[in-house]
Amino acid sequence: MRRCVSASGSFTGAIGWSIRWSMPREALANIITRLIHQTNHLLDRQIRQLEQAFLREGGLRERMTRARLASRGRDRRRR
Repeated sequence: MRRCVSASGSFTGAIGWSIRWSMPREALANIITRLIHQTNHLLDRQIRQLEQAFLREGGLRERMTRARLASRGRDRRRR
């Protein structure tokens, strides 16, 4: 089923669900625009946090190497 918005103000999704609203299209467009901006802001924050964690802790290979060397050190002390 394809998605479509009818002139009467209803939306039919890809899986067959339907939403009806009673607000002007301009108000709905403003809400959607605000949600897009909010999502973009949150994604930017997450990317910055991931960059800081990468600089602080290193990448996957570096962390795996540290864990492997720590494990080897623990194994040697047990012997």
